Amino acid sequence: MKSAPATIGFAIRDHHGRGSAFEIDQRAPEGLVFGSASALRLTGEGVLPAHFVVFPHEGRLMAASARADRPAMVNGAPLSTAWSVLDVPSRIRVGTAAVDFFYVRESAMIMLDLDVEPTVALSRDP
Repeated sequence: MKSAPATIGFAIRDHHGRGSAFEIDQRAPEGLVFGSASALRLTGEGVLPAHFVVFPHEGRLMAASARADRPAMVNGAPLSTAWSVLDVPSRIRVGTAAVDFFYVRESAMIMLDLDVEPTVALSRDP
């Protein structure tokens, strides 16, 4: 018996770190366009009106930048204008905004946050 594909979600973070999380409908026939003037709006410096596209395909995500001279950055590397498989989890940076892609679990989300270093606070009794 074949198991259902894992649910993939994404969270948009603007230049202030505020964001919202969404679930991707992997049966959707159209791509998800991210940019300053698109339905999935990214707010921040350096964001093009339509900066990159993500398309669910056979249980995976395919992604492409809109322009080769201003590519989105996937985990620190430029995203090509040709369709590429997007690893999950991943972070796509566009200017000062970011979009995190992750697997959604029944009990929690697993997100990738490459920009936040863990901080451990030790309490000491006097």
